[in-house]
Amino acid sequence: MNTSKIIGGNHGLPTQAVGKTFKKLSKTTLINARSCLHSIMKHLNMPTIWMPSYLCESLLHESYNVKFYEVDKSLTINEDFLSQTKSSDAILIIDYFGFTQNQRIYERIKQKKCVSIEDASQSLFSERNTLTDFTIYSLTKCLGLPDGGMIESSDPSFKIESVPPPLDFIEIAYAYRKKRAEFDKEENNEWYSAYLSHKKMIVPVGQFDMSDLSKSLYGNYDQFEIVQKTRENYETLQKHLTPIRKLEKGISPIGFPMLHEKRDKLLSALIKEKIYPPVHWKLKQVPKKFSDSYWLSARQITLPCDQRYKEEDMEKVIKCVKTL
Repeated sequence: MNTSKIIGGNHGLPTQAVGKTFKKLSKTTLINARSCLHSIMKHLNMPTIWMPSYLCESLLHESYNVKFYEVDKSLTINEDFLSQTKSSDAILIIDYFGFTQNQRIYERIKQKKCVSIEDASQSLFSERNTLTDFTIYSLTKCLGLPDGGMIESSDPSFKIESVPPPLDFIEIAYAYRKKRAEFDKEENNEWYSAYLSHKKMIVPVGQFDMSDLSKSLYGNYDQFEIVQKTRENYETLQKHLTPIRKLEKGISPIGFPMLHEKRDKLLSALIKEKIYPPVHWKLKQVPKKFSDSYWLSARQITLPCDQRYKEEDMEKVIKCVKTL
């Protein structure tokens, strides 16, 4: 048994080539999801973009004219902001934790003649039938790829003129993902130093192509197994813990999102047990008037429940949460 085993953190490289895919790569693949958004904004000639008040602030960019709309404690969009939009404004809609948004919002955006951008960074394998103009994906959140983002567009003529990705970034990202995979297989303990090197790198944002390495690795996964195991683990957790949203048909969650009044204390307790849950998200730049978003930010924690883990791992997570 690997006594140093950890639960959570980034995925390592795929260790075997299975190649069972239902989500194919689109014709537009870039180095990361942020670059996908940036490239769409350039394509649209940098219009005003409306973003939700609850978001990962790495999405913000100095070249964007950003306006925020309200998301309440239940992650419901307050649609009143649509009365303030102008034709050709871009509106970003986030699929929180893998759960796709109600189709009504896309219908209303279309009625306002605005451009809709679905941020599916956390919902790569969830079923969708949206009316959005663009969908952006992250290919690194639930897969162990060194890099990767993807755009789907309702316009078949949409095209991005990309440039090769920065080689130094790809090399360091690959080294980290490789060592994490070896650590999970009990083959080395050097993954953390590689992680620190990766973390220090400035994440490139621009029209950088997805690396050929990651394109080739993408097809190595059994995507069906990823969805099945993740959903099974989510269901195990929700029998004992309360998620922000109950699991729904067709949803492949990024993790098990929950709220806890003593979130930071819980986070410390989990880390002591070698469980590393991400926090979505710590807000600083969003205007303080969006109090519900800051309320969420102070309480949210996402428990790992992806395909790497077995029922006994979920039982360890449950026990740790319940002891607090």
